[in-house]
Amino acid sequence: MDRLQAFTTQFPEGITKPNFEIWFAVVIDSFSKKAIWVRYTKFTPVEKSNYNPSGMMWASFFDAVTPDNHCYSAESFMLSSLVSEDNTYKFPNGLITPDKLTGFLETPKGKLSWELDLLHRFPPLKYAPKLLENAGVAKTKAVITSPFAKVKGKVKLDNKVFNFNNSDGLMTHIWGSQYIEELYWIFVPKFDDDNEGWSLEIVSAKARGFLPPFNFAIMVYNNNISHNSVLEAIVSTTEVNYPEIEFNLKIKEYSLKVKCKL
Repeated sequence: MDRLQAFTTQFPEGITKPNFEIWFAVVIDSFSKKAIWVRYTKFTPVEKSNYNPSGMMWASFFDAVTPDNHCYSAESFMLSSLVSEDNTYKFPNGLITPDKLTGFLETPKGKLSWELDLLHRFPPLKYAPKLLENAGVAKTKAVITSPFAKVKGKVKLDNKVFNFNNSDGLMTHIWGSQYIEELYWIFVPKFDDDNEGWSLEIVSAKARGFLPPFNFAIMVYNNNISHNSVLEAIVSTTEVNYPEIEFNLKIKEYSLKVKCKL
């Protein structure tokens, strides 16, 4: 799957069956200790529901140096106000392309806006292997359109400007007809005091009540990206004692024990 295919909508205009579609990006600047999460969503509900087809943008800005800057907001729109053209999805307050994200939202802390460019490092990567998709087990599908990317750009909060230079991030495209009810996601583009360049992403998802969780793990080391197989995803385990979570993972020749505190 190339980047354009990974990014393109799976539910083109005119499809009325219930579905949802999400594009989200997370950008972390380790130097300034700031981060932003932005999400663009399309939602087509069941026809007999009380909901209208809609779109939504939301964002959350984090500042570990000045926590008072933390802010978040969301705004919904009629789905008819979204425009798709030339590999660009235009929302009333912003747009996304395979390489760029822009937008703005009003928050209690003032207007939050972002202009971010993705500098791709690796090809798109699906979380669930094709074997699981073809089996019809997963009603939700996802592809990382830009795994472990570098990001440049800026975020504005009211009259304050925060530059993101050589930051770390990713963009992911999710679609389906049924949300996953139990999911844990860990994204670590950099570890503290690490001079070897390790990166890690983990998705633990339980697709059906009678099935064990699938623990997909993606790792970067020495500028090489690798991920676990279906069998490795099944035999890997997750132990949750919220807010702590522990993984025992297998990725190729590596065995990983990961402890997290959310």
